[in-house]
Amino acid sequence: MVSLLATAIAARPVKLILDTDMGGGPCKDVDDVGTLCMLNALAEKGEVELLAIMLNTRPPACAGAISVLQHWYGRDDVPIGVLDPGAPSSYVAHSYVHQLRNSWMSPIKSSAGLPHAVDLYRRILGAAEDASVAVASVGVLTNLALLLRSQPDQYSNLTGMELLRRKVHILTIMGGQYPNGQ
Repeated sequence: MVSLLATAIAARPVKLILDTDMGGGPCKDVDDVGTLCMLNALAEKGEVELLAIMLNTRPPACAGAISVLQHWYGRDDVPIGVLDPGAPSSYVAHSYVHQLRNSWMSPIKSSAGLPHAVDLYRRILGAAEDASVAVASVGVLTNLALLLRSQPDQYSNLTGMELLRRKVHILTIMGGQYPNGQ
């Protein structure tokens, strides 16, 4: 995350995609709430342009928590992509996710009807200028792994690996249990 902030200071605004597990992953923490709030504060200062937020875990309520935070900051227009919409989850959303979703207003309450994260990645990266996007991943790496394996489609004639190489100038990962983790 420090390198992302250094990039934000050097070149304004950083066009950023956040990939987050927002209360639905294996860790019992709220770091993603702080990260998203910090990125919205940087957006208010003109240092970051949030292109999208990707949810890399399956509990449906987690998308609602993201929407609450985005609504609070007046950024309902930032698209949210989700991992396997409608697929069952082996994880349960942490209690703060339900507290956020149920206590605050937002246009989105669950992942139902949201685009698949890989489709949203491909759409945004396919339309981006070369080396113009930063990606910050906090949580599991499933969306990125699926993006790397993706094939050309209506958004780009490049594979996911080629898209990442061509369009992303920096990829930061807050990793935990590599290479043996989930």
